[in-house]
Amino acid sequence: LLRRFYPWVVPHRRWIFTGLAMIPIVAGMTTIRPLLVKEAVDVAIPARAATDLRWLALAYFVAVILEFSAQAIQIYSLQRGGHSTIGDLRRDIFRHVLRLPSKFYDTNPVGSLLTRTTSDVEALSETLDIVVEAVRQALLARLEGERATAPTTDDLHASAGLTEEALWRLDVILADEG
Repeated sequence: LLRRFYPWVVPHRRWIFTGLAMIPIVAGMTTIRPLLVKEAVDVAIPARAATDLRWLALAYFVAVILEFSAQAIQIYSLQRGGHSTIGDLRRDIFRHVLRLPSKFYDTNPVGSLLTRTTSDVEALSETLDIVVEAVRQALLARLEGERATAPTTDDLHASAGLTEEALWRLDVILADEG
């Protein structure tokens, strides 16, 4: 199903890949913070090494700043790429609907066409959001060495069903009506 979105994703792949590239950085910084605290508690504090404790505090601060920055870039990039992709898809669908011959509108009410195209594109958008978030969480969990909290099978089946129905409806609309 996602292969069908590829023509609309290609122009925005730089945003999407930028967001995906931030995942290891976020995971690394999330993983390193507890290790720095462990080092401070187990080594620097018992040894009364103030200099080491300062360096660990500085490293912790840098890790927090890097994690926050990478997470902000990740969220912005993925949202920008996703919204731009959906915007292009919506524009192409409406452009196609507007180019259909007037005979098509004799059998299909305009209000129903607009409602279907809008709701179907929104359903696709929500499905993509779910898929991207599931992939992001799984990658983060894998990189952090934790078990991923993926959506349940029922969630994925419902999402796939909505996507399949929406794509079928879009195929009906985009099919060359004569």
